[in-house]
Amino acid sequence: EWAHREAKLTEKEEIYKGLEARAREALLAVERREQSLILAENDLSSRHAAMQREHDRRMADLQDTRRRLQAEMEHKQKLLGEKEIEREREDERREHALADA
Repeated sequence: EWAHREAKLTEKEEIYKGLEARAREALLAVERREQSLILAENDLSSRHAAMQREHDRRMADLQDTRRRLQAEMEHKQKLLGEKEIEREREDERREHALADA
């Protein structure tokens, strides 16, 4: 009877050791996966930040370009207006010159 109990105990200990080893392996696999996910998350976060910086830079460039083009357009409109006024004055001078002649 004692030998039978001893054999059962040894068998249960072996089963327990096997389960413990599998649990340890599973835990290590989970820890490796967690580290992998942390690295991937950090990489994704870095890439997102880089993309955001690039987006912000491009938006700033576009805003600068828009302001520059707006200023150029306003300047050209001003020049055209001044030319039109100058033409009108020139036409008036010619009319006065013809009328005086």
